[in-house]
Amino acid sequence: MTSQREVLAWLALLFAGLVGLAASLGTAPAGSSDPLRWVTQNPQRTYEHGVRLINPMDRGLGLRWYRPSAGSEEGLRWIRRAAEGGHVEAMVFMADFSSGEEARGWLESAARAGHVASARRLALSLLVAGKARPAVEWLLSVAKQEDAEALCQLELWLARGYVPPDMRAECAAQLARPRSASQH
Repeated sequence: MTSQREVLAWLALLFAGLVGLAASLGTAPAGSSDPLRWVTQNPQRTYEHGVRLINPMDRGLGLRWYRPSAGSEEGLRWIRRAAEGGHVEAMVFMADFSSGEEARGWLESAARAGHVASARRLALSLLVAGKARPAVEWLLSVAKQEDAEALCQLELWLARGYVPPDMRAECAAQLARPRSASQH
């Protein structure tokens, strides 16, 4: 038999989930006859809706505190839609919940969209997969933007011999370039 306290706790969770869903959907613009269509055409809202389905108790913490819920599979479908629609954070999420070539594909999409951390992760993933040349190319592309982590990683790869011989001079030259004052 279910106690009154358990029923109230369940109702509170249900209400919080509905509030989260409403918040993620937002308000469709005036004249929009189909709010769901409005959400699916907006990658940011599609991503937020997917996050809420996966973790109804999320209140802006993202999925760092991920706990699977009954809506996990449906939430992943929404997040995939957002990623396919060009939402970079959704691409990173899909990379986190994928593996192998699929994960690298999502990381590459995010990196091409300018997400520096994804470019670094892609480079490392390619290196681990035995694809040193494209790994170094990605890392160099980020190092040229004076990303401190990429520069450190590049220096380490060069010292450990991970950089193909014909790319070593370019990497060394990139590391020798003077940096702006903010890059220490």
